[in-house]
Amino acid sequence: MQFFRENIKDGTNEFAVKDFHTHLMEVHAENYNSEDYEKVRENLLEQVDTFLVNGSQWMFDSVASYDINVAKFRRFKGRSYVKLPDVLRNKKAYLNIKSYGQSLKQDFLGMGK
Repeated sequence: MQFFRENIKDGTNEFAVKDFHTHLMEVHAENYNSEDYEKVRENLLEQVDTFLVNGSQWMFDSVASYDINVAKFRRFKGRSYVKLPDVLRNKKAYLNIKSYGQSLKQDFLGMGK
């Protein structure tokens, strides 16, 4: 976002671009709701307000750019093998859970049979 303030000495305007960042948020198309968007929007507005209050007479001028980063989520498929890093594998401090296609309760905890 671009901000400006008047230089008291010579009456000219100074401009500054300030970046604001929001937290990463997981949104799925099947359960998206406008409350998710509102949370991000409110967080961003709070950051801008804080900057304006603590920023020595800066005033909002314009939005210089707006970036939305999207990443496709790829779920691990069942029965896939993920090799442990050597550091963990050599410690022998892990469980080797064999899956028989049942639920976690049945495979790991031996429950629900």
